[in-house]
Amino acid sequence: MIEIKNLNRYYQVGKERFYAIRDISLSIKKGEFVLFHGVSGSGKTTLLSIIAGVDRPSSGMISVNNELISKLPDQHLSRFRNREIGIIFQHYNLLESLTVYDNVSAPLIPERLSLKEIDKRVKKSLKIANISHKANSIASTLSGGEKQRCAIARALVTDASIIVCDEPTANLDRANIDIFLDILKKLHKLNKTIIVSTHDPIFQKLDYIDQIIHLEDGVLVS
Repeated sequence: MIEIKNLNRYYQVGKERFYAIRDISLSIKKGEFVLFHGVSGSGKTTLLSIIAGVDRPSSGMISVNNELISKLPDQHLSRFRNREIGIIFQHYNLLESLTVYDNVSAPLIPERLSLKEIDKRVKKSLKIANISHKANSIASTLSGGEKQRCAIARALVTDASIIVCDEPTANLDRANIDIFLDILKKLHKLNKTIIVSTHDPIFQKLDYIDQIIHLEDGVLVS
């Protein structure tokens, strides 16, 4: 499903070149649960961002569902990202003045769907994320765990085949971490490809992880 070959991301500062990731090659199969593990600054978030189409590589190749996204023009990349990738950000990135329902429905606006179809998809996503009871609540009034469940529902609403999570447990207490992990397990059973970038050791104890990819100073360790 995802093929990465000789991927590099660097930043040029004067005559010096600083690498966030260097010469990464890996493959991820459809339906796998993959963990990008490493300390802060190891390159895991950069790699995740490139897979999600949020950032672009400086060199190398990345193909998702047989589409060479490293070469897509910006407009096509945005469409691809909206269709294929569901993103759960560390800080949620919700529209705080809107309701949960409106936040979750936002990714469907470019799809030109009927109101009936939008309502159907939003309610399904809210149910999976266990946040249906807060559908009409303003996002700014939610707790941290509720905001994350809203973000999960938003990531699911386009029926994206790939769910990426950047440090998803960083702002949660233990009770909400358990709720989040239970939702991820359900998504895994739905054959979603899940990629989590984290340094939280709790993920390495899960018995349904298919790959653990360790990064250190931008380099693939194992």
